[in-house]
Amino acid sequence: MKQSTYQHFDPCTQLNEYVHSFWVHINPNNEKDSFTFAPDGFPKIIIIYQNNQIKRYFKTGIFTEPKEVYVPANSISIGCRFKILAPEYLFNQSIAHLVTKEEPLDINFLNAKNFDITNLDKLIVQWEKELIKLINIKKPHKNKLRLSRLLYKSKGKLTVTQVSEQIFWEQKQINRYFTKYLGISLKSYMSIQRAHSAYFDIKKGDFSPSSDDSFFDQSHLIKEIKKHTGASPKFVFQNQDELFKQIRNITKK
Repeated sequence: MKQSTYQHFDPCTQLNEYVHSFWVHINPNNEKDSFTFAPDGFPKIIIIYQNNQIKRYFKTGIFTEPKEVYVPANSISIGCRFKILAPEYLFNQSIAHLVTKEEPLDINFLNAKNFDITNLDKLIVQWEKELIKLINIKKPHKNKLRLSRLLYKSKGKLTVTQVSEQIFWEQKQINRYFTKYLGISLKSYMSIQRAHSAYFDIKKGDFSPSSDDSFFDQSHLIKEIKKHTGASPKFVFQNQDELFKQIRNITKK
């Protein structure tokens, strides 16, 4: 059996406030590839190709629980991870109804039917150009921009109160924004971020909370990782080549 491959692409500067990254997963085998997806805090758009044709094209909301994912045989999966400002300032719509769900997209959306699957670098550039066209003339509100930047910088290692105090925005207003556009609370979102940040240590075999992790102790770390992956940190580490390929492949920006 051939080894599946994974590539990570950072977005262009114009999309930096709205897009976290793009990725490409190639399964060259005649059998489907499967793994456990652990919530990472990013809404997504995903295109799956077989025989150079789009077989699935869909968007997701933020996942709050682990999910079994199946990658079709002989396929290329291309995805885009979006930041929290994207629903309002790129797509001008809430994705609150998509918490832990998927929704199909028309292949005309973002001109996906004309993407060049024979050249992955070119395809990413094509995708970026279509997303740039969507950037709202209205600039992100200063509170929302500060919120987004702080969350991606701190990676869940602050309390809700600390976030509110550092950006000078009331917790109730922040939660109202999260609930309206993403469908979850700030606290839930930061819990996902905190666990996702810990995966970088777990994939290296380090199961101890560091001083800046915001986990109270070892038992708190284990509880949170089990909540988001369905398994203990040790089990995740031991099975990252099979069950937890997503964690094996995660890349720091």
